[in-house]
Amino acid sequence: MFFAKFNLEINESGINYSLFPFVKKRIEWNEINAYEINKISALGDFLGWGIRFSKKYGLSYIFNSDYGLTIVKQNGKKMTFSIKNQTEVEECMKKYLVKM
Repeated sequence: MFFAKFNLEINESGINYSLFPFVKKRIEWNEINAYEINKISALGDFLGWGIRFSKKYGLSYIFNSDYGLTIVKQNGKKMTFSIKNQTEVEECMKKYLVKM
């Protein structure tokens, strides 16, 4: 059986996310139009865990968590990442996304 590891890092360069060994990408701050932290249900909102798509939340990386960070990009596309510490993520988003 194969296990992948998801990592989300928010820093001054943007939001870095990776699903080792498949995906390693960054969303730069100037690409982000808005964000929202939501209470989510993997089964109810996404019909499962992993890389999913939802009309409401867009392309999503959903793992063992009850909260999600939804990013709305400048082009209107949405992405959602499951997060474990919504307070810490909210503080980082406010710190680095100065235009909000």
